[in-house]
Amino acid sequence: MEFVSVTPLPSEITYNFDTNTRELTFMVADGYTDVTSAPYTIQYALRVQNDSYFAGLPACTFDSNSQTMASFSGEISMNPQTSYSSFTFDNCGVGNGDPTIITISITDVQAPTFDGTLPADITVECDSVPDAAVLTATDYCDMNPVVTFNETATNNRDCVTGYEITRTWTATDNANNSFTHTQIITVNGNLCLMDEEAPVFVEELPMDMTVDCDSIPEAEVLTAIDNCDMDPVVTFEETATNDRDCEMGYEIMRTWTATDNVGNQMTHTQIITVEADMPCNVEDLVVSKTITANGDGINDLFEITGLEACNYTYHVKIFNRWGNIVYESNDYSNDWGGIAPDNSLGNSGMLPSGTYYYIIGFGNPEMKPVNGYIYIGSNI
Repeated sequence: MEFVSVTPLPSEITYNFDTNTRELTFMVADGYTDVTSAPYTIQYALRVQNDSYFAGLPACTFDSNSQTMASFSGEISMNPQTSYSSFTFDNCGVGNGDPTIITISITDVQAPTFDGTLPADITVECDSVPDAAVLTATDYCDMNPVVTFNETATNNRDCVTGYEITRTWTATDNANNSFTHTQIITVNGNLCLMDEEAPVFVEELPMDMTVDCDSIPEAEVLTAIDNCDMDPVVTFEETATNDRDCEMGYEIMRTWTATDNVGNQMTHTQIITVEADMPCNVEDLVVSKTITANGDGINDLFEITGLEACNYTYHVKIFNRWGNIVYESNDYSNDWGGIAPDNSLGNSGMLPSGTYYYIIGFGNPEMKPVNGYIYIGSNI
């Protein structure tokens, strides 16, 4: 017998006839036909290939143009289905109950598809990396396709330099068809996470100074900038010694500290020395009465003391008995030891021994000059 034909089939169904085994196999493409299409009916025709065999049998007459018809109606299954021919050659004793095997199989070539919206590629900051989405999938033939997930990252997930995350979801059905979706997450680097640079003050920094008690300046208001922190904090602290006693004098320490959001600090300190308020009473003035410039360290110089804290500029004039000026200085600093000017009497550079007259001014119109006598003893 030979295979003749099948009834017209839908385009999604193909077939194959094996001439050796006489097996007729139908293939139903994935996604077109499933169990909801059952029952499914397929008809095919067979005919005798050579009637000479039957002609040799006296009891047999057979019309070689006759065809044997068979049909199958039932549920589509992955297992072979058996159908018997609807026509048998009972008169010849040939072909009785001769089965015709029909195999209807579903050839699954279509991968699963993911449900919903798939995660897109994104760029984020290090503290904003989203959790991985949980994806599900649907398949025409597999009611429960398996979804697996894998995630890798570069640069050891270093937030300072930045890195890249690759997330991969794979949906696989029971015929090993698979579909993969990949998401790339670019994580921006942030060098400020390793910030070791302190803020910098903006304004000119106050310098150390020495002032009177009534001339202490107000503390400066300083601001700062930072390479990573848009708003570094500046704190101020002031301390003072001696309970801020003006008569004793004291020292003020002012400290400004700029701090950024990771704790880096810059500090500036100003020291203000407040001088003691010494009463400038002329009665406290002490003037040398004798000069004996013999190098013994005693009375070698004409000295004015007692009012050092008043910061006076002494104007000194020394006169001899005839009213001639023998020494003059507008900024005297206790450094004259009786040396004679060119127009004075004496030799060896020293004025002659005797009593001299001095006038001392203070460089302050509110202070009256003082005067007195000084004895110079020399070997002249």
